Amino acid sequence: MLVFRLDREVRALAGLFNELKRRNVVRVGIAYVVVGWLIIEVIDTIAPRLGMPDWVPAFFIVFVLAGLPLALFFSWAYELTPQGVKKTAEIDADASITPSTGRKLDFIIIGALVVALGYFIWERQALVSGAGGPQGVVKMTSIAVLPFVNMSADPDQEYFSDGITEELLNTLVRVPGLQVVARTSVFSYKGVNRDVREIGRELGVETIVEGSVRRDGDNLRITAQLVRVADGFHMWSESYDRKYENVFAIQEEIAFAIADAVQAPLGLAAGSLVSSRMRNMAAYDQYLKARRLIRERGEGLGEAILILRGVVAEEPNFAPAWAAMAVAKGVLSSYLSEFEGKPINAARQRSEAEIAARKAVALDPDLAAARHALANALRDRGAFAAAEEEYEKAYGLDPGSIEILEDYSEFYGTVLHFERALELAEQAVTLEPDTPLALAFYADNLAANGRREEAIAAHQKALQIQPDFTWSGGVLYENYLLQGQPEKALAHLEANDGHWERYLKESASPPLDFAPLRDRLRGQAWVAPEGWTGAYWSPVYAYFLGGDDMFLDTLEYWMFGDGNPYFSYNFEGMARIRTSERFKALVLHRGFVDYWRQRGWPKVCWPLGEYDFACGAARQ
Repeated sequence: MLVFRLDREVRALAGLFNELKRRNVVRVGIAYVVVGWLIIEVIDTIAPRLGMPDWVPAFFIVFVLAGLPLALFFSWAYELTPQGVKKTAEIDADASITPSTGRKLDFIIIGALVVALGYFIWERQALVSGAGGPQGVVKMTSIAVLPFVNMSADPDQEYFSDGITEELLNTLVRVPGLQVVARTSVFSYKGVNRDVREIGRELGVETIVEGSVRRDGDNLRITAQLVRVADGFHMWSESYDRKYENVFAIQEEIAFAIADAVQAPLGLAAGSLVSSRMRNMAAYDQYLKARRLIRERGEGLGEAILILRGVVAEEPNFAPAWAAMAVAKGVLSSYLSEFEGKPINAARQRSEAEIAARKAVALDPDLAAARHALANALRDRGAFAAAEEEYEKAYGLDPGSIEILEDYSEFYGTVLHFERALELAEQAVTLEPDTPLALAFYADNLAANGRREEAIAAHQKALQIQPDFTWSGGVLYENYLLQGQPEKALAHLEANDGHWERYLKESASPPLDFAPLRDRLRGQAWVAPEGWTGAYWSPVYAYFLGGDDMFLDTLEYWMFGDGNPYFSYNFEGMARIRTSERFKALVLHRGFVDYWRQRGWPKVCWPLGEYDFACGAARQ
């Protein structure tokens, strides 16, 4: 009896299955699943690129799943006939055209499977190419990290929240597929209470990271969120309550989460984004303090060096601290005359800067800051070919850093390759068109290439953005002098109740005497008194007062005193100065000729046989 029942139920199921096949229910189900999956995949791919909200792909998934039972029901209950859609029960089995409909469905299924297979292969290839580096094409997502807000009870913890922001920037730069806005641009929005969508549009990015830092002893709370600029939608947000010793892990977790949210193909393993880590967190805290002092320049440089000595004593394998030490020592003599109660020996400080930079590179060859610091040290020492190689490596590691672009551009200006210097400056100002730093060295390179009116306009724009920006404010009067506009030079010096004249006087060593300049600007004759040294701060000032000889006096003063004169001046009369034997001697002593013979001559100098050379007006 039991066997009979089982046999009857099996025959019933077989009959049901045959009827499902006859009515094409199975084919409709297969076709619906394949086409539905294909639609979901396509929507999931194009939705982020079209700026659609995150709920759109989810909606299509629910829509497709909800439609499957309806499709199966209608294929069972209804049939497509030449006269239209009819109920299956009303159609005689001999008159049914379901076999013909089935064959059409087979073609639809095969076509959909071919398309789905092609899409699957394309998607896999795109991912492999994206993870494969330069030979693959990675969709770049632009992103800006706004300065994290200090939520700690102690306002002096500001250096820490700024440090976390910078460290996150440095971490995100290592993520393939992310184009990260440099520090100088994002920090101009520090303390600004504005809609992130508006800020994002000004920065020209698709996404913005914002957050806050609260620190209480060893307890740390970091909150971060990723906002889509197009609609202000929060793509991702997270809070991290950890001990201070986990700060490096938090940085990497945030970077991985952001990369996942914007669908950037990582191809990286945990621990690969933050390569330099400390065990002694007190030393790390001191490192962040020192780095902030270095960025501020001025009197804080000496304090930063003292702090970093303690840091590298505690953590001798922390490459960023050695790179920061190299930067501080490399610029110390430009800001201070004494250190630790003694007059600064500029040559010694620069030698120690190179030692620190080499230590940083040895510890972490892929640290852009280390390569950058070593390049600067080699440039200052006159090892120009080696410096160029290090700039190339630093630029390759972080092509979006305008600090690297600035010094890389300055290097080519130093060795009189003005055209290449301007190319790099243009890259920087394209990346950050509203950053005073980028505008200032772009302006200087415009001037070096004879485009002085454009240079003046760029410096003026920098001052509109930041009225107290000393680079543009200090150089602008020189451009007015060289443009033959003494009235504008005088007006600039007297602007803001004489602010720029006071600044230039106070920052010069020896102090700069503006009385002769004022006399000349007013058209009065002036003769330099014997032993007068007031023009030695500015070669342009010297040229305006005393012509070719005083200009060369100033270059020689710096060459044999500080050892780092600038040669990238290019004004009316400079071609004549370059033909002098005094200029040739300075160029030879500086080491330019050896570099030119190795790497190529600039347009303003050329070889004369195996040993001699000449300089003058630019050759085409």
